[in-house]
Amino acid sequence: MTRSSFASLLLALPLSLLVGCGGGGSGSSGNSTSSGEPQILLSSSSLTFTGVAINSISAAQTVTVKNSGDSSLTLTSIVLNDTTNYALTNSCGTTLAAGATCNLSVVFQPKSTATLNSTIRITDNSQNVSGNFQDITLSSTSTAATTPVATLSASSLSFSTTVVNNSSSLNLTLSNTGTSTTPLTVSSVALSGTNSNMFSTTNTCTAGLAAAGTCTITVKFTPTAAATYTGTLTVTDNSNGVSGSTQTVSLTGTGTTTAPTVVYKLYELPDPGAGLPGGGMTTALYALVDNATSTIDMSMYALQDSTMLSKMVAACGRGVIVRAALDGRNEKSNNASAFSTLNSTTNCSAVYANTAFQAFHEKSMIVDKSTLVLMSGNLQSQYYSTTRDYFMVFNDAVDITAAEATFNMDFAAGTTASGTTGTSDLSYQPSAGTDLIWSPTTAKQAMEDIINNATTTLVVENEELTSTPTYIMSDLESACNRGVDVKILIENEDGTYTKNLNIVKAGGCTNNIHVYTDSNGFYIHAKAVVADYGLSTQKVYMGSINYSDASMTQNRELGMYVTDQASVSLIYTNFIADYNGAAQF
Repeated sequence: MTRSSFASLLLALPLSLLVGCGGGGSGSSGNSTSSGEPQILLSSSSLTFTGVAINSISAAQTVTVKNSGDSSLTLTSIVLNDTTNYALTNSCGTTLAAGATCNLSVVFQPKSTATLNSTIRITDNSQNVSGNFQDITLSSTSTAATTPVATLSASSLSFSTTVVNNSSSLNLTLSNTGTSTTPLTVSSVALSGTNSNMFSTTNTCTAGLAAAGTCTITVKFTPTAAATYTGTLTVTDNSNGVSGSTQTVSLTGTGTTTAPTVVYKLYELPDPGAGLPGGGMTTALYALVDNATSTIDMSMYALQDSTMLSKMVAACGRGVIVRAALDGRNEKSNNASAFSTLNSTTNCSAVYANTAFQAFHEKSMIVDKSTLVLMSGNLQSQYYSTTRDYFMVFNDAVDITAAEATFNMDFAAGTTASGTTGTSDLSYQPSAGTDLIWSPTTAKQAMEDIINNATTTLVVENEELTSTPTYIMSDLESACNRGVDVKILIENEDGTYTKNLNIVKAGGCTNNIHVYTDSNGFYIHAKAVVADYGLSTQKVYMGSINYSDASMTQNRELGMYVTDQASVSLIYTNFIADYNGAAQF
């Protein structure tokens, strides 16, 4: 037989008789699968975007996902790691039949000039192995915008339910994120819509904003009836070099004729035991997470409570969206485990907080946008039995709205697991809500006022007493010298604050300073102040803010004025016990 005749014979044979005719042993090779296996096949495992200007949107790039196997492919999750600088459109659903395809479409929308890399992780049952995953790497570079660019801190504002003829306020930050020497000029900030008369606005955007400049827009909601109202805020400017460019924000608020009952519950550490005043902190906080149905937003200096972390992960597993902003300066190593765990769990995510803060020292948790936990203590179970701390759980809707808006700003400005860092939010002015105190904006004035307005008594239980210049020491000295009965309780570990305490003592606060040290086995981590206890002028503070310049003017911190009398009494009673148990300085 000639070679040409042999070749013709081969071409005429069925393909099934030819497979495996080359040499080699038995078994599968290449992309073939055994009978009954799904097999995922990606058209590309990487996408690259280049030269995209910040605050613009690239052309979409697509990856085709194919099930090249012969049974149904289950797509457990498809997760885009960086949702700030990328957007993903997913047509794949949860299953893909044998031979079927679907598309993942990605656009790059950079918020900063940097190399911004990320991943899309597809978790599936390819080759009948549950938990298989494939990563699509996203590599991108952005360029500076050559025109002024208007960027608003939010595209929508939702106000807490507000009593008729009362008001709730929320803030927006407008930033010029371009690099052009031409300033961003705002020609108008206007309200429109059927219910626009229920909203009003003021702003600080009268001057042109240079590159990186910011201004604040405050929106107030004042309902006149028990109903839900909507409106639109429109900012008109020269963004992207276009005169008359507009940015819009949707507004929603609900009025009520019944003032909601605000319930406060204060817990303490060390835990005195369930059923006692201040007892049951961990049980209460764990239950909040266990019973969450929609969202958990946590701001935390140090998260090392493994039980709390496992409960947060379990919440994500039942569909709750969990977000955590963690300190990445002083406590990064302690937060590393929680950061990694949350970012590797579907519906969970974490960022290291804005590094423009000297420390992200806030300790709070918002559950289902209906309960706020404001803490002086970290979630570090190793210290629960040896530190004095307070945890306030309450449902003030105005405070919750203010805390949620600030969390959204802080979370957006954080650094994600991919290393992408958001825009600094230090210019943002958090709302005071009903009784909130924020660092670095309002804390210094509020904390000094508590001391300076005391008329008869003042008790200060604080972890720190440092200031440069020494204005807090001067405030305490003035209180002592005008006849206020001042009692100060400080944690003076290793003699850290001896110098400052001597200044206060010499200035007139002679015999009423008590301290705990390492040898006591009891640590004063609380930050609490009670002025004029039991009088009409009573003012009480609790939160994360220390009497230090950094805490009041450089950190992100959150505290509150405590008005619930049962909570005030608990703080004051504990102070007296702690004070009497400490050594006189």
